Amino acid sequence: MNALRAARAFTDRDLIVKMEGGYHGTYDDVEVSVRPDPRDPASGSDHAPLGVLGTRGVPANTADNVLVTPFNDIEAAERLMRERGTEIAAVIVEPVMGSSGMLPADQAFLEALRVLTLEHDALLIFDEVMSFRLEPGGVQQHYRVRPDLTTFAKIIGGGFPVGGFGGRASVMEQFDPLGPAPLSQSGTFNGNLITMVAGVAALQAFTPAEVSRINALGERLRDGLREALRDAGVPATVTGYGSFVGVHLGVTAAHTYRDVAPTDKGLVRLLHLALLLEGVYVAPRLMMCTSTAMDDDTIDETLAGFRRAIGAIHPVLTA
Repeated sequence: MNALRAARAFTDRDLIVKMEGGYHGTYDDVEVSVRPDPRDPASGSDHAPLGVLGTRGVPANTADNVLVTPFNDIEAAERLMRERGTEIAAVIVEPVMGSSGMLPADQAFLEALRVLTLEHDALLIFDEVMSFRLEPGGVQQHYRVRPDLTTFAKIIGGGFPVGGFGGRASVMEQFDPLGPAPLSQSGTFNGNLITMVAGVAALQAFTPAEVSRINALGERLRDGLREALRDAGVPATVTGYGSFVGVHLGVTAAHTYRDVAPTDKGLVRLLHLALLLEGVYVAPRLMMCTSTAMDDDTIDETLAGFRRAIGAIHPVLTA
């Protein structure tokens, strides 16, 4: 919310561009096209999606200020910026799109967004709320693409509620209370001491070596899941980066939200329950994350449980 406000104030423009299927919290302006139904004509076409309000209670005119483009679609982004670039304050994107199932951005896509935003004097915002854990410098370190602003949460609070944002000095200095026209930023829990202490402790423990170790566990988990699904003859795609893993049943390729949207939700629910019965807890959307509490034995147990779960419901998965 504050990053978008800063971008609008800095550029004196109103429009925001987000990715279809991207989740950035519950602020009204980002509750647009979070999980739209691609079969609904109101959501537009694959390469030219339209903004759809994600929940009741969001003002209908919210979609007037939020444009939507497909993740990993350079041509669509170029067309949108060509048509509306002079009105756009910022483009916001998760370098690994979490809510849609751990979809990593293509290198060329993020590079294109950086070029396009610079060409049109708009800001580029990376939402690294989830992905900051994937590299010591966030996923932007891996992609070597520097945004104007970055948003953080989760790991920087050590398990306590937290949010943060930062970036270019010229953008952030708008919040200087001693400036001529300071941009307002307030909150009951700003600088909460318990959160700050917990965050420091968590990040001190989360060393580059630990990042590398759990990323390797994530890679091993993804490889094992692919092998288990292939051996069982279950059509699926496994996605992710580092310590993030996503399983998409019945999907042959996963680069955009619409690639994974047709997944049979009933089968997903069934596999989730089968995994619980095997002692393997994953998110209901079949998202998994490795953590510092885990080791190779954890991965072995998970893969064994996954194979048993698939076996238990195999006739349904392959019907």
